[in-house]
Amino acid sequence: MKRLEYYTTLDNKCPYIEWRDSLSYPFQVRIAKRLGRIQEGNFGDCKKLKKQSII
Repeated sequence: MKRLEYYTTLDNKCPYIEWRDSLSYPFQVRIAKRLGRIQEGNFGDCKKLKKQSII
């Protein structure tokens, strides 16, 4: 299981939590469910980036 860490400022504020709390409840639930899936290792529909050669 993955562990999520939230950024906090020097004065102990968490911009993510402040933003999340400003959303309506249905959106908060959707985000919480999505983060739960990420913690379980399910990153959804994503593709690996291709390695590009540096010239």
